[in-house]
Amino acid sequence: MPEISVIIPSYNRATLLGRAVASVQAQDFKDIEILIIDDGSTDNTLEVVAGLQGNESRIRLVQHSKNRGEAAARNTGLREARGNFIAFLDSDDSWMEGKLHRQYAALKEAGADTAAVVTGYIAVSPDGTRNYVDGWHFYHEISVRNLLVRGCAIGLGGCMLIRRKAALAAGPFDENLPLYVDVDWFCRFLDKHRVISINEPYTVYYKASLRDGTFVETAAKIFVEKNAALIERFPRSERRLIFAQLHENVAVSHKANGNRGGFRRALIRSLIANPKRRPGVYVELIESILGLNLRQPILHALGRKSDENSGDRMP
Repeated sequence: MPEISVIIPSYNRATLLGRAVASVQAQDFKDIEILIIDDGSTDNTLEVVAGLQGNESRIRLVQHSKNRGEAAARNTGLREARGNFIAFLDSDDSWMEGKLHRQYAALKEAGADTAAVVTGYIAVSPDGTRNYVDGWHFYHEISVRNLLVRGCAIGLGGCMLIRRKAALAAGPFDENLPLYVDVDWFCRFLDKHRVISINEPYTVYYKASLRDGTFVETAAKIFVEKNAALIERFPRSERRLIFAQLHENVAVSHKANGNRGGFRRALIRSLIANPKRRPGVYVELIESILGLNLRQPILHALGRKSDENSGDRMP
């Protein structure tokens, strides 16, 4: 049996799948199986996989007869996996060399009471800009509270290595949720298991366009309704922070899709829930209302003031 099962859910990504698989093949940790879960693709995914299998015995293809969604594809992967450890990889992303070896060693060193390890990632924008995402989970406890209050920037679809028994104990991904599937599952996982982090980038995440803000808002309501009992476990002050984060997610989606009105409404709701936000959030709101770019003049003024102060200190 392989030590690690790499699960790659894919739907109509024939042009990208090869890059993801190649990054797994390039890992120096070789005791793996590569499970490609084809979620009812209508492109030439099967042809691509057949070509990949031609010189790679570790690749196994599992097909859905119709498209059932990412949650269902991940559940199929969990059922089919034979390894002691699980690593998910989204079919449009890739890994950097040494990723599995680094995580496997960290889990072995941490001991059996640690169920998973997460690394950092590099985000690639459509224009090719690359930025290392320095997430909160490198500086704060990875807990249900922090996940809900600070947002799910952990990257379940590429950044984690998980003990298989712990993953199965958390239960299946909810196939009825339109969004927040990762957060929902991770809340259940963190309720019983310890997760550690490695502040090093090992995943390359290629940014895609964000969902419509109205869709995200509806999905957030469904998530809250399902997890009402979980959220009620926190004091009122903490619940306000959770709702502020959810409203901010909606605002970000509206902004990305050019819906200024939706952006303002969601951001105001976020600020009402948690007024103690960084000043930049208020600046964004004022900019949206006035239709002005205030940040550059402010930054320019602050920079010039800093230069003046520095000059005053010169001998």
